[in-house]
Amino acid sequence: MADIYIDCEWIGGDYLTILGAYSYGQNRFQLYSNTLTKNRLSRFLNLCSEYSGKSDTFLFCHGPDIGKIESYFGIDLKAKYYCINTITAFRTYTKLKDVSLSHLETYFRIDRNYVLSLQEMPTLWHSPNARDRKRVLNYNWEDCINLWKVVMQLKQKYHVTPGDLKKIAMST
Repeated sequence: MADIYIDCEWIGGDYLTILGAYSYGQNRFQLYSNTLTKNRLSRFLNLCSEYSGKSDTFLFCHGPDIGKIESYFGIDLKAKYYCINTITAFRTYTKLKDVSLSHLETYFRIDRNYVLSLQEMPTLWHSPNARDRKRVLNYNWEDCINLWKVVMQLKQKYHVTPGDLKKIAMST
């Protein structure tokens, strides 16, 4: 089974700026600027799901990113993969009231090296300083990794199974 953890940054409203995706055993994967293409995303998803078979591939996001990616690229991820909004998963299988990623990180004691506000992101991303842009990329990557960590907690502490996740998968 391939699990892929996706996080997007939408700097400036609905403009997809960065798409990060983590899957165990794969190199760091982030698309932005000229690399932000449907073809590159499709190749990565196919590579990750190659060994497990597409019918057993889960795409995890925290919020509306899957739907926004589908609209942005004109693709139907929900028809090909089990797409799981982790907000729905935590609301369904836990009694936690606050299921924001930042709260889940605190609740499960998951460290974070990069903390950026919505106001800081555009300034840093559009800065001429490459180090500022790198901070935004590192923040996005940390979101992907921490999303994986909170899903591991959901599976281990709350005994949520792939079958449970399939029940709440987004439909087309």
